[in-house]
Amino acid sequence: MKILAFAARQDEITWFNKYSKKFNLDVTLEQKPLSPETVFLAKGYDSVTFIGSCTVDEVVLKKLKSYGIDYIASRSTGYDNIDLNCAKELGIKVSNSSYSPYSVAEFTLMTAMMMLRNIPATLKNIEHKNFSLKNLIGREIRSQKVGVIGTGKIGKIVIKLFQSMGADVVAYDLYESDENIKYVSLEKLLSECDVITLHAPLTSENKYLINEKSISKMKDGVILINTARGELIKLSDLLEGLNNKKVLAAALDTFEGESEIVHKDCSLTGYNHEILKKLLDMKNVLITSHQAFYTEEAVSDMVESALSNLIEFNETGDAQNNLIKI
Repeated sequence: MKILAFAARQDEITWFNKYSKKFNLDVTLEQKPLSPETVFLAKGYDSVTFIGSCTVDEVVLKKLKSYGIDYIASRSTGYDNIDLNCAKELGIKVSNSSYSPYSVAEFTLMTAMMMLRNIPATLKNIEHKNFSLKNLIGREIRSQKVGVIGTGKIGKIVIKLFQSMGADVVAYDLYESDENIKYVSLEKLLSECDVITLHAPLTSENKYLINEKSISKMKDGVILINTARGELIKLSDLLEGLNNKKVLAAALDTFEGESEIVHKDCSLTGYNHEILKKLLDMKNVLITSHQAFYTEEAVSDMVESALSNLIEFNETGDAQNNLIKI
């Protein structure tokens, strides 16, 4: 089977070499992302794999279908970049990838601790040779009530990690999948929790789940963490919540309008995102580079999962991570 891997990163090469040899696959690595402008590169291949920043819209899918490609695999977990309705209409099967949930879960716990102990403000102070403790008093996790929105694989590990630190943890999910988790309504979670962390996939129904209205229901001094999808939070409303002190602090590994910024070096070119510029100037905000997933274990898992899914599609017509049941 001939596979073209779009948006292949340097850190993936070792794993592509390992698993293409293990599964006896002919894999070509392409640095360019999959998009309407690059989809022609897939002609002559049996299938393609790509990442979450690629554009897999109607134009791309129709081209892939015209090349005889009937199954494709994302190396990311999120799939909001894929037009699944169009794929279903065309008869193209699509999979996402599973990877170590500990990568994002550990990152979430780390950022929560950093925000509770005012580390972003501390680092900004030290940059200016200010070693004072003024306004830096922190809070301990064991004294916090933590709300976890989304209890998939990552959310479940997040809950365990916070509980291991002594926190009182509650959760909200449309599908209550674990009897050992203390589920509450979204309204109760918003109104009672000191720390709220997002671990839900992005859908048309939950876009801007965190907005002016939901922020108004939160406790004064809440800490928000997003290691899921940027558009779960309406950034302008979050900025207002930070300005009026309703939100004490925010840690964003992913944020609305990030596509032209994250995973790129903008030090020379700059970027056009006015709200982000304001957030970066704030001492109570931590912005990271959509890197919560980024561990050696997770990258290996993502490559292996994508290739395994393509093999399953080819051999059985279905795959473990199939997103479309046709």
